[in-house]
Amino acid sequence: MESFFIYPALLFPAIPLMMTNFTHRYNSCAALVRKIHAEIIEKKIDTKDVMGRRYIAQIKTLTYRIKLIKLIQTLSGIALFSNLLTIFFKSKKLKSGQLFSIKNNSA
Repeated sequence: MESFFIYPALLFPAIPLMMTNFTHRYNSCAALVRKIHAEIIEKKIDTKDVMGRRYIAQIKTLTYRIKLIKLIQTLSGIALFSNLLTIFFKSKKLKSGQLFSIKNNSA
């Protein structure tokens, strides 16, 4: 009966850590987009020359990364919710005494 909780219990702390990690990545990418955009405006770079096209290509790449990070965070939230449901429903299948029982080997 104890093996029912091994996998959900191992995944439970990992999922929020993964979400935190991708939140930091999201913030970093968003800061880079803001920085590049500010450089374009500050230096008055024309988006039709070579340097301007490079900046625009970098912004497009970073915004694509941001979209992927949003997707990963959404899937991580779904994984956390399904993990909690698994733990909840498996605990309901066990009798309440079996869930928190302490084995006594001194028989």
